[in-house]
Amino acid sequence: MKCRGYFLFTSLVTVLSFGHILSLLATPAGFRWCCISEAEVSKCLHLANVTSHQIARFARVTCIHGSNVTNCINMVGSGNADFITLGQKNIYQAVVAEDYGKHEEGLESYSVALIQSNLSDGATMNSLKDRKSCHPAAGDAVGWTAPVGLLIGRGVIQWDGCNPYQSSGEYFDQSCVPGALSTEYNPQNSNPMSLCAICTNQKTCPRNVSERYFGYHGAYRCLTEGPGDVAFVSHLTVFELTGVENGLNPGRDFKLLCLDGTRTDVGAFQQCNLARIPSRVVMTRPGSMVKSLKQWLLRLDEYCRTNPHFFQMFNSSTYGGKDLLFADSTVKLIDVKEKNTTQAWLGEKYYFALQSLSSCPEVLAVSRSLTVRLKPRGTGKFISIEFITVVLTLYCCLT
Repeated sequence: MKCRGYFLFTSLVTVLSFGHILSLLATPAGFRWCCISEAEVSKCLHLANVTSHQIARFARVTCIHGSNVTNCINMVGSGNADFITLGQKNIYQAVVAEDYGKHEEGLESYSVALIQSNLSDGATMNSLKDRKSCHPAAGDAVGWTAPVGLLIGRGVIQWDGCNPYQSSGEYFDQSCVPGALSTEYNPQNSNPMSLCAICTNQKTCPRNVSERYFGYHGAYRCLTEGPGDVAFVSHLTVFELTGVENGLNPGRDFKLLCLDGTRTDVGAFQQCNLARIPSRVVMTRPGSMVKSLKQWLLRLDEYCRTNPHFFQMFNSSTYGGKDLLFADSTVKLIDVKEKNTTQAWLGEKYYFALQSLSSCPEVLAVSRSLTVRLKPRGTGKFISIEFITVVLTLYCCLT
């Protein structure tokens, strides 16, 4: 059976498959922004228009329609565009990132394993076999990728058919993983029905709000009002909902399961978490443009925050979309500084989880460096790609 863990690094492998990367760089006069939708192009054109009247202050912006993330990565790599904003799965060398104003710069969320205090002492992160698990959604970084990747990497969950969904279904007795039976996450129709067994819609468990246990809010409900034993959610979920949806108390009625086999209070999430999920970044090619692009983005961000009438970088409502160019929940852009490699930016635990989901023999392993050198097939040439990360302060919560 073909392994499906590869989806985590599809875009990366596409970039690395290039026979060579052209050395074209942006001219000092401007940058070419690759957009993945018509709505993004619309927002980009608005930015290009307002900055065109400030040539002395800002470089010229040209908007390029790349249609999707993969095409944009290819266009940046081949020199037909200069940069694109990417999620955690696609970054390789960081310069600036989105910041969401949550506890620390560059943080999207901590992934935690939440339980109710009365769960038997025998339940630990290393002994959840035949327990019932609640997840926000299939493919969710916080509630699926981090916990399942870590459990597979630590040997707690064993590979089954090189399919993480099938493997998880064999490990947990029953689960609610909204979207696990959809064609996107179940293209070969091999994922077990047990992945939706404790959802309210057991036959389809859709990856949207029509499923009551969808999102972090839904996974919390799955734990507190449903049959779930553990919910893999954001560190903030228990504080946002406890006492609002029920009469429970966060400090008294809930605990976190830690990777060392212990459990602790929910307020200790910085010490007891499955992974730190970082914010999105901006990617470009190596060369002299890296420094100038970083300076331009940070200067543009500062100007727009102090002059909100000029352009709203983190508001997409006017353009008929969401999270266009940058996440709407971003507070500001930050320089990633020394965290400019894949492993440094993703963090040890999240990087390990992503690698573990690609550890099946049929899956390519990701390089440890954001600057990657590979020998392409049939060319004998080496390629080198570099990414700059713009960190946005954002907290992406499924509701």
